[in-house]
Amino acid sequence: MTRRQLGPGPALREALADRTPAQRRPPWLPEDPAVAVARRRADLLDAALPGLQARAEKLEDVDADELEETACFARTLRDDPVATVDRTVRSALAELAAWESDLAGLAAELVAADPQIPLDPAAAARGRALDEQLQQARAALLDAVAEYHHGGHGPRLGPRPW
Repeated sequence: MTRRQLGPGPALREALADRTPAQRRPPWLPEDPAVAVARRRADLLDAALPGLQARAEKLEDVDADELEETACFARTLRDDPVATVDRTVRSALAELAAWESDLAGLAAELVAADPQIPLDPAAAARGRALDEQLQQARAALLDAVAEYHHGGHGPRLGPRPW
């Protein structure tokens, strides 16, 4: 009596040889929950990115020069320049608050995808990058307001080699 080998035959092994491990999964086998959660989280990040980029674009032009131009334009229209600049800054602050809310909602959705499975490093890195972008926009707005009101005096914080 000859024993038959367990596992796929030579024809099936040859057919599966050029496929990735994810493609080799038999269709009757349920999907790995960690892979499904990672895919869901990647989809959530991809879906949120355009809205977050739009918010970033709204705030990238707000600097001390823009605030000065807003005040000058208000003067030409015989409006109160202080009130006009105040409205501009408040609008930018509201945009920052909405951006923060969007990021908080995204974080909650990422965790809700499966609270038992921690974020994979790639998703965590993307989330940190988005949060850092928000913090940089906030710092830039605060710098613009300080420079508009008090001039360009003070330390110029820039990139450091460390």
